[in-house]
Amino acid sequence: MGGIFDAVFVPSAPAGVPLLDGLATSVYLSTSFGLKTIFSIRLRDLNLNHVLEKVKVAEEFGLYGVLLTQGDPPKYGTSRSELLSEEVMQYIRKMGIRVRLGLVVSLRYPIESIVRRLEHKPDFVFVIHYGPSSREKLGEVCGVVSRASSEVYPFLLLGVGKSKGVFDKLNQEYFTLSDIHEILEELRGLVSGVVISSPLDVEKVVEFFETMGIFSTKDINRS
Repeated sequence: MGGIFDAVFVPSAPAGVPLLDGLATSVYLSTSFGLKTIFSIRLRDLNLNHVLEKVKVAEEFGLYGVLLTQGDPPKYGTSRSELLSEEVMQYIRKMGIRVRLGLVVSLRYPIESIVRRLEHKPDFVFVIHYGPSSREKLGEVCGVVSRASSEVYPFLLLGVGKSKGVFDKLNQEYFTLSDIHEILEELRGLVSGVVISSPLDVEKVVEFFETMGIFSTKDINRS
């Protein structure tokens, strides 16, 4: 995979379901295979002390980045609500921890709300809810992000196999494999990269890109 994608994004407890720990998995992929990894920290699950521990581990092992997000409600236990992503990012920076920090931006929010979030100047932004109907709005957001000197990585959901059914159930827009050429060419020069996501069909997506050999911008595969 390292020769196909530029980095791997490892989500923590996607959809609130506990799986392999995102940080541990990222460290393993980085140290064992030399992959650049970005993992997410779900602030719903942690207090500030635990967040700082994870970020210091990311710094120690030279991980590519840390995405700060509230995340979906946990399947087990109760949610914490005392931490905001922007506030945690500023606190980490004041502590002098040297790691790239990212925030999530949803295209379902008005552009004014997105501008306010970007005033905190994250190192990178993951854009969610990008699909066929929001292609124009992504251009607006990229203009705002460029003024904030942040990198922008839209999630490109691929409706493949079982993942297609999941996206339909969640009312999430997605692209098909036949759309890939056009979309990547459209995004060339507009974004810093794309997050290719088809969570239940990772192997199929990897095989597709191995066959096609098309990478018009930096690509990040979602583990």
